[in-house]
Amino acid sequence: MSAPEPAGGERARAPHAGVANEHISKWEWAAAALGVVLLLGAIGALLYDALARPTAPPDVVVRAERVVPVRTGYLLEFVAENRGSETAADLVVRGELRGRGDGAGAPPLETSEATLDYLPGRSERKGGLHFSRDPRAHAVTLQPTGYQEP
Repeated sequence: MSAPEPAGGERARAPHAGVANEHISKWEWAAAALGVVLLLGAIGALLYDALARPTAPPDVVVRAERVVPVRTGYLLEFVAENRGSETAADLVVRGELRGRGDGAGAPPLETSEATLDYLPGRSERKGGLHFSRDPRAHAVTLQPTGYQEP
């Protein structure tokens, strides 16, 4: 046996029982359309980056940021920028201090190295090199010396 029908022959419906709101405002449609556009744009950018851009090995450029006096001497802070698309792991950065008038063949007065664990493509990381002499009073050379593929 089924439940009796209400007067007038129509079944009574509970409010919101399995029925979506029949009126969706234009603002809700606009927000949904904007969400779809943003999602498709993000997917398109990722596909372009993965398929259309050529891969390039790590191309690391190192530049000095500032020198900070510390208890043991001087800390030269640097930024390593990877302009390539591939990642460099265990990137070694070497800094050398030379006298301002020393020629290219003269041995460095002091050398310091730092290793950056991970430098993704098209990104930059900061690090520091410790020296006993003030780098501001000397010619400074910063260069990447080696890395591994992750």
